[in-house]
Amino acid sequence: MPTWEYDSYCNDNVFDYLEEFNMKELFSRVEDDMTDYYYHEVSEADQEFIIGVSIYCIRKGKKFSVDFLNKLVIVIDYLLENGKFNGWKNIDKRKKKLNQEKLIINSIIQNKKIMFKDIIQQPDDFIDLNSNY
Repeated sequence: MPTWEYDSYCNDNVFDYLEEFNMKELFSRVEDDMTDYYYHEVSEADQEFIIGVSIYCIRKGKKFSVDFLNKLVIVIDYLLENGKFNGWKNIDKRKKKLNQEKLIINSIIQNKKIMFKDIIQQPDDFIDLNSNY
């Protein structure tokens, strides 16, 4: 599945899931769906998917529980410590983006206001940054 940026949500797997729902449906179910993934799916791609969907929803204004946000931090920490990052064109850029996303999540846990740029949409022409995803 194509990956067009190093942000966790910038791949077709995440967008395929997101496009199944309107925003209200997505926000009503995403925490339960991603918690289910957290407990039952163990591959690196599954963990990347959890982070990608969750970061997208955070950027769109979803308020997750602190318990769930802490799970996201655990997933990111696990990836940073144990991830193989197979297929990524630039592993350091991917790790840097994961660290930035962890900072975002920790800031939300601490009730800090976060500002985001626009969601990065898939461009017509791009280099796939992770063909294994």
